[in-house]
Amino acid sequence: MSHLDLIGRKKRKRGERVFRFKSFGEPGYPIDFVGQFRENAKALLEFGHLESNSYCEMTSWAFQLEIHRHPPFHMLLFIVEELVEASALYCIPI
Repeated sequence: MSHLDLIGRKKRKRGERVFRFKSFGEPGYPIDFVGQFRENAKALLEFGHLESNSYCEMTSWAFQLEIHRHPPFHMLLFIVEELVEASALYCIPI
């Protein structure tokens, strides 16, 4: 199992998109979820920040979520793409 190196992360660039925590994932924010799961996931990931992971083979995206505006408090939501072959523990044939 891999881990995310949050200590060595660089500071986020100024002007990067920040989403409101309370409304993230609601219809139209950031996208309308219509169609197949794969299409919806691809559309959502276009809004995420592609993370560079030189220490692991999994691709990941981050979304910066605003928890409080004053004082400013943001949290990162990570979406990690895992290969089907690597998830053998979860996909047990019946």
